[in-house]
Amino acid sequence: MSGNQISIEEYRKGSLILIRLIQIALSLEQKQFVIDENEYLWDIVYYLSQYNNVEGITYLGAKNVKNIPQRIIDKWKKKYDTTVYHQFLFEIESQAIFQKMEEMKIAYWPIKGARIARYYPLPGMRFMADNDILYGFVEINNGRYCQLGQDEKEKKEYMKSAQKILVDIMADRGYDYQLNHGNSDVFKKPPIFNFEMHYQIFISGQKNYNYYKDPWLKAKRCFDDKNEYCFIDEDEYIYMIAHTFKHFNSSGCGIRCIIDLFVFLKNKEKCMDWNYINHELQMMDLDEFHRQLKKLSLSCFLFKNLDLDDENLLLYLMKSGTFGNIIYYFERKYDQQNSSYNFVKKINYLKKRLFLSKEQCRDVFPFIYKHMYLMPFLALYRIVNSIILRPKRFFSEFRFLIKKNEKK
Repeated sequence: MSGNQISIEEYRKGSLILIRLIQIALSLEQKQFVIDENEYLWDIVYYLSQYNNVEGITYLGAKNVKNIPQRIIDKWKKKYDTTVYHQFLFEIESQAIFQKMEEMKIAYWPIKGARIARYYPLPGMRFMADNDILYGFVEINNGRYCQLGQDEKEKKEYMKSAQKILVDIMADRGYDYQLNHGNSDVFKKPPIFNFEMHYQIFISGQKNYNYYKDPWLKAKRCFDDKNEYCFIDEDEYIYMIAHTFKHFNSSGCGIRCIIDLFVFLKNKEKCMDWNYINHELQMMDLDEFHRQLKKLSLSCFLFKNLDLDDENLLLYLMKSGTFGNIIYYFERKYDQQNSSYNFVKKINYLKKRLFLSKEQCRDVFPFIYKHMYLMPFLALYRIVNSIILRPKRFFSEFRFLIKKNEKK
């Protein structure tokens, strides 16, 4: 089954049933429920759970519901068992890596799913394809943590030193790696381990990059005798919203974001400083996005009725899936071009897609940034690289541009 085969009404019904199953899972109720639907609709519900990587938590709700085809229950259970097992292995592996980083005095900071999974009531509820860790050397300056170094040049040198040590640690544990991949170094070890080790949490040009330019300014030490760091609760919540918006405003993001939000609020809402949170979100121009996302999250999982705005946002998230919908990405980038003529918009779109700003080039292609005379060849490299490594995406974008009408 693919998303193209599902009608809007089937998407709506399937989405509401999936949310209902997740409601049941989060409530931890063990009583039996009845959801009487045909087998084809249950196939749609399974597809949506798979597309959004929520099979594990869905199983914990579905096992208490009558009338679901057993073959679908079995598939959900298999994924749940795998998620629990992988979560257990990732936890052991993470601690082993952190121990080595401790020995080398490198600071480490689990972020995103690696942190949020701890707030879920049961193991296996939160799927993670990778673990995201912020790392580096840090110091205290004027009572706050920050990157080690007196100026940008010195900070980069310390970061290179930390990177070299980390590569040695991970290579000794059998990892392959890709360095300077956007804002992180990627380490993989088959069959399951994937660690994205970040030196930044936003890339130049992204909304709120300046707010998080030195993320360590928002850090607190988790334990006096360890180099593990974390946000205070309020800043963790703010970062969750900022990170969600980054994906939402690009190619979209799946429904895990509203589950994460609900789980976090259930654990922390009553003990957080909401004046501070609201002030920061307003300053970051995320207050309206936060209002809509929070409203949807609470409506979905506190058994409230969804209004039309809620349903539209839910469907957008559901159709985005975990890794985003590439057509959403093309549409957003195209609509950002300022012209009433499609031909001009296409030209501007191609310029933006092919030619990076100096700041983006510095973060994504540091070698080119150091040798700016190579910039004209970067566009050609990106085209060829995309055709070879991501042909489906490349030709989808090509068809997208061709289909845009040449009219005012």
